[in-house]
This record gives sequence, structure tokens and C-alpha cells, in this order.
Amino acid sequence: MTKKKLFINFLLVLAFIYPCAADDGLLSSSTGTPVAGSDISASTESAVFPKLLWEKKLSKPITSSAISKDGTKIAIADETGYLTLYDTKGKKLWAYRYYGELPKRTLEFQSDKSDTIFFDVKFSGGGKYIIADLRVLNTWTDFRGFGKTEEYEPYIKIFLDKDGKLLWQTLKEGRHFIGGDEYVLIQSWSGDESDTNPLDYYLLDTRGQLLFTGKTNGDSLRCYGFSEDGRYLFLDNKIIECKSGRSVWEIKSGLFEGINKNHAVVVNKGGGEVYNFTTRTKLLNIRNTSFFSITNKHIAGIQSEQGKVFLTVHEIETGRLVWRRQSYPEPTPGGDERLLYLTKDSMRLFLGGVKSLILYNSHGGEIWRLPVIIKPNGNFDYYSLTENGEFVLFGYDRAVRLYKSF
Repeated sequence: MTKKKLFINFLLVLAFIYPCAADDGLLSSSTGTPVAGSDISASTESAVFPKLLWEKKLSKPITSSAISKDGTKIAIADETGYLTLYDTKGKKLWAYRYYGELPKRTLEFQSDKSDTIFFDVKFSGGGKYIIADLRVLNTWTDFRGFGKTEEYEPYIKIFLDKDGKLLWQTLKEGRHFIGGDEYVLIQSWSGDESDTNPLDYYLLDTRGQLLFTGKTNGDSLRCYGFSEDGRYLFLDNKIIECKSGRSVWEIKSGLFEGINKNHAVVVNKGGGEVYNFTTRTKLLNIRNTSFFSITNKHIAGIQSEQGKVFLTVHEIETGRLVWRRQSYPEPTPGGDERLLYLTKDSMRLFLGGVKSLILYNSHGGEIWRLPVIIKPNGNFDYYSLTENGEFVLFGYDRAVRLYKSF
């Protein structure tokens, strides 16, 4: 081969490498080590880095952000008091602000903050509706009687359609979730995470009509929600059919954490169990695991063992361990994880913590790692993903970024 041809080939290689390495300066590669003795081996797939599609810099801190499951709509709320909807190209579709009556408050000084903000914004399964908490600014004196603090406190929930039209509002307070495009769950707040007093819950339809209400066994941070298709509601140790309000399954020990078609996850002090929802047959027992994501065929979990933390993926019907690897440096055994999500096709697993968001492939190999900086405060709303994991929305402080994972 002539020197001229060698030089041309060298230039072609450089032209290929340079754009790949410079695509996003926020990203860094990882050299994570698989767990010895497990089924996992180092990934042979080429590293793929998420592409930053756009970034929104805001004048006020973000209060909530979310992307619809199909990836067509993005909602951003901040301390200007507006809830704004965008498409995935970053084009503004509409903005909504509440101008209704506000409750009486104690405001002892002029604030540069908005009187209202939107918090905990969620899309319905098909993206037809949006629900959010409307909170109002108030002034409080601390418990010692010294100093004044500004605080946004819950007031009402609002329910909008995809065009930003207010459909209804309610004074019921608590966590909320939408089942499919048909049902809304509101679970009352608890004053303390260790509180075991019964809590009220309400199931409404998307017209705002109350279908039924009841009481849970106590405060459950994650043990409430809907099945994947929205037909069933799980609350603590019960599964309820939404259409009839009938309790179809109640267990004596443990709490339900998820339902996906024929599979239900039960968590207890020893770990987690997967049952066939139809036959009530136990299919799988996963010890020392307390945080799960379930699909129709697989279940992922965060497992603690001898002071170390592992990621695991099991095949439900056979019980086979598909892969396991040590998670380092996040999440810690103290539990600072913010996200564990196994995509619908079970081909990718997302792990989000206070320092990074990591994507793993179906063999447990790390595809990419996105460094982030989050101050731990118990908020799980920094990350928002589409159903198949193609788009990742990350909102923190005064910026919102949309990434394309693959």
C-alpha cells in the first residue's frame, strides 16, 4: 500500500472517531466490573452515548418535569407559576397558569416568587391528560419562634387535557397517579414515613367523578399504583378491580409493589416474590431485594448482600438469573437510588442515582453513563423516561435536558 493510501485511510479513521467522542461533553465512559461467579460477562456491544437533543435554561428553579410514555409531549413547571408543554423538538405548544381563587395565607414580606407553582406533574398512559398539584406560597415561623421561611404548600389538584384545557380540580390532597387514560388515584398524605395509621384513598375517573374510596393500612412510599393496563389498582396488601371497586386479592403478609399483565410483585422483609396473578401461584422468590421493575417476562431488582449492592434481572417463568452485577459507586446501601426501570421489551435497564444515570444492555453490560449532580432530598422526579426508554428527560435546578438513548 502506498504512503498516499495510508494517509487517506488514517484521515477516514479520524473522521469517524472524532464526532463519536465529541457528541456530548457531559458524558464519560465507564469501566464497571461484573460480579465474579455470576452469569454476566463484559459486554461485546459498541458503546452508545445518549444524544443531547435540546436543553432549556429557565429563569426560575424547576418544580416538576415529565415526558409522556410515547415520547411526544414534555411538560415543564417552574417557579414562574407556569406549566408549559413542548414537543420532543423543543417547540412550545402551550402554557397554562392558574388564575383562580387562592386560600387565605400569611405573607409577611414581599417575595420575588410566584404565588403558585405546579408540582408532581404526571401524564396519563396515552398522553391524553395531565394531572398536577397546585401549591401556593406561604410564610412560616420556625418551631423556635425565630426566622421566617417561604414554603409552597398543597392546595388543589388540577386535571388538564392535552391541549391545556382545565377539565376539573379537586381539594383532595395526597399522592396521585393515572391508570391508563381512565382512572385517577389519590392517596392521602401521611405526617410521618413511619406512621402506620390508616390513610384515605380515592379513585376517580378522568371526568373527576368519584368512583369509590377506602382506607389503606398505612403510609406506603411505593406500594400503590395501577397495573400496566390500568385495569387494577394495588394498595398495600390489596388488589382492586377499578371498574367494579371489588377487591380481587388480599394477602396477609407483604405489600404489592407492581402488576404487569399476569404477574404481581409482593415485597416483604426478606425480599420479593413474583406470583401468577391469575392462579395466585408463586413463581419466583428473590431474597434481600427491595426495589423492583417488572415487565411481562422479566423482573429487575436492587439487591443488598453483605454491605454490597447488586443489580439483578431474572426470567420470571423459569426463575433463571439472566444477569447480576455489582452496582458501584451507586446506589449505596443507604438507598439513594432515584430510578430503576426495565424497559417494556426487557432489553435495557436504567439506574438513576444522585451522581449518574446508567443504561445497561440485556447482558448487563454498561452502555453509557451520564454524570449528574443531585442533592438528596427524597424527590424522585428528576428523571422521566418514555416507555421503551428511547427518550430520557432530566430536569434539575434551572435546566431541563432531553436525551435520546439509542
